[in-house]
Amino acid sequence: MAKTRNCTPYAAFVFFFLFYLLDGVICSRGRVIAINLAQSGISGSLSPVHGNLTSLTSLQLEFNNIYDPLPRLSKLYSLQKIYLQSNAFDSIPSGFFIGLSSLQGISLDDLPLTPWSLSQDITSATGLVYFSAINACLTRLIPDFLGSLLSLDIIHLSYNQLTSPLPSSFADLSSRNSSLITSNLVLESFEVHGNSLTSIMPQSLAAYLSLRIIDLSNNMLQGPLPSFASKSFIQLLLCNNNLTGTIPDSLAHIHILKILDVNNNNLNRNMPKFRTSVKVETDGNPNLCKNSDSGGESSSPTSGAPSPPDKLSIVGIIIAMVVLVACSVGLLLHHLKRKNKKKFELSIESANAYRDEPQSLHMSIKALKTTTNNFSEDFILDKGGFGIIYKGNLSGTLIAVKKSIYDLMSQNGQQEFKTEIDVLRKDLTIGKGFFASYYVREKGWKFDETLATY
Repeated sequence: MAKTRNCTPYAAFVFFFLFYLLDGVICSRGRVIAINLAQSGISGSLSPVHGNLTSLTSLQLEFNNIYDPLPRLSKLYSLQKIYLQSNAFDSIPSGFFIGLSSLQGISLDDLPLTPWSLSQDITSATGLVYFSAINACLTRLIPDFLGSLLSLDIIHLSYNQLTSPLPSSFADLSSRNSSLITSNLVLESFEVHGNSLTSIMPQSLAAYLSLRIIDLSNNMLQGPLPSFASKSFIQLLLCNNNLTGTIPDSLAHIHILKILDVNNNNLNRNMPKFRTSVKVETDGNPNLCKNSDSGGESSSPTSGAPSPPDKLSIVGIIIAMVVLVACSVGLLLHHLKRKNKKKFELSIESANAYRDEPQSLHMSIKALKTTTNNFSEDFILDKGGFGIIYKGNLSGTLIAVKKSIYDLMSQNGQQEFKTEIDVLRKDLTIGKGFFASYYVREKGWKFDETLATY
């Protein structure tokens, strides 16, 4: 088998618009047998001359920018693969599948085609195994004649505008293929999510013994779930429909099942018990109850998630929090009380150091307030680092009263205050100094003023 350089001049002419990518064109005996130019940056239209390449077996042009209508390929009797997804083709001609008797697989995904529908000419591809037209503007119905394609394994028709019920011919197809399991010529993947399919889910589809993947999510299917005959399911995706009834027990006995998604339906009653390896999605089914031993990994409270706490548990949590807060506040108050009591004892000790001296004179605070006119600003003589000095008249004797703020006095400040009293007592000529302590009791056992009189 040679490369394109050995092709006839006619073949080279056919692919003139691809002259810089001819390495993807394979020839044999002077004839083009395969074109593999996927993701090659091609832009342009597909020449009708391609319809004359009668020896062509594979046409792979996906992920380019090829536009205009698809050409007719009715003369390509040997063509087995057509992969045209992710291009810019704008229409598909009627009778496109006529003559493609050897066709085994075709992909028309992600094409901006004029709305179209499957016509019966596809049945001429009797050996068709793979058919995919995802997001390809398919409309109307999934035709019944698909039931005549006995080799069809994979059908992908998601994200289109299909509105019909699922075809009744699936019943015939499933019964015919039941004898062909050993040849693997049976439906394995059926994906049509994101359409507008109505009616009930047919028992005929569930009767396929070989089905491994069913995706009918995001449609408008109704009615109960059928009983599934297949033991080969890997994924069963049925979310966002209006299915009712129960989840069949038979699903829990499929040993290779990985995902069951029935979110946002109207299923009810109890769930069967699934193995822990199965991901079970059941959100949005308010009437669905979960047995305590249903197992499985689930995203909803009804299918495996922990149940919410009851009212008694909530009350217990609140009480525990209140007790914890009360204990914390009590400990804080106790600590403050001990701290202030220590401060008070220190103040008493400081005052008693003077009170016990025989030369000290002790007088009431009431007398000091009277002689200083309640510590009036008019009686201020001076201001110091730790307080204010007031003048006073005590029974005709001129006195001075120093009022010191306790909170401003450190331990050293208190010692300095005491030293000041000692100096005054020894050196003043107007009279012996005497020391009096004035304590003001405030909230929290705080004592904050000390007075010296001399």
